[in-house]
Amino acid sequence: LQKIIGAQSEIDGVSTQATRERLTVGNREVGRKMDGNIELPGGGHVPAAPGRYHVIPPPDLNVVTDKRFFLEYDFPFLIVREIALDSGSDMEKCEAIGQAGKWKIKHPSSGDHIGLDHTGYQFNQPSASGEDAYRLQFIPNLSYVDHSTWSGLSDQDRKKAYLPCVPAVVVALVTFTEKLDDLQRKVSKLVNCGTREGVVVDTRGNRVWIYNRGEDPTCEALDTIVFDNWLGFELDCIALRDARVRAGFK
Repeated sequence: LQKIIGAQSEIDGVSTQATRERLTVGNREVGRKMDGNIELPGGGHVPAAPGRYHVIPPPDLNVVTDKRFFLEYDFPFLIVREIALDSGSDMEKCEAIGQAGKWKIKHPSSGDHIGLDHTGYQFNQPSASGEDAYRLQFIPNLSYVDHSTWSGLSDQDRKKAYLPCVPAVVVALVTFTEKLDDLQRKVSKLVNCGTREGVVVDTRGNRVWIYNRGEDPTCEALDTIVFDNWLGFELDCIALRDARVRAGFK
């Protein structure tokens, strides 16, 4: 598993190619204050603190060099998130990554890609009028890119922190900092833009929300999820909860 994660980290390296964009930034500071700002392309910046900040036009987060936070973009807001999770949620994340790693060991030549919790995606969401498209840049806790999509990316695109594609499957874990409502909105937008299956796992509530493209989401009791578009992979959600509980975390 360590070898797999190391390889993924190398593949998901950050592009240093610069772009030029003029930004209009309105800041609203929320959460714990850290030193300085996060510099954005074109000279704009937002506070180095968790929160949602009005930023237009959308910045290319692939060229942001500040790695103190997870950065996401949901037009027109730049979302700054803490990288560190509470200890219980971190145990769940590690268990999910471990399950994906075991799948990869059994399928070493599948030609697809597993996105860990640092892998982002950049894509466009059409507006209601169909005339404009809004950039979205999201980072799921766990994701899967099928062979067809992965093989269509150039070597340069594969090295970007935010891959220019939509993953086939996404997994989102409810934590103390990422609430259920926020994750439901994120997964809904991913599914509306092409993701075929998504789940939002809430182990503290003993439930999982299941999203299938073209269908209404459903809420089920915490259990093992079998994916149609990630063949052979089963996410044991009860094992996620048990990993947290065994470690003594609420």
